[in-house]
Amino acid sequence: MIPEEIKNILACPLCKGDLIGTESSFICLKCKLLYPIKEEIPIFLIEEAQKLSDEDIQKIKDPNYER
Repeated sequence: MIPEEIKNILACPLCKGDLIGTESSFICLKCKLLYPIKEEIPIFLIEEAQKLSDEDIQKIKDPNYER
């Protein structure tokens, strides 16, 4: 588990924007990229990021989305 203090200072490596943290990833809504967390280590390599669809982004923006 990544401490909340660390999550609060992390930024998207591509646009330097805010990230949404989940148990298994960090998500940049602006870039529509998902950065995975592997073995408790966030992988912030742009080439390792997963491109999210507009549908995925809408689900994440939903207030009932489980993080």
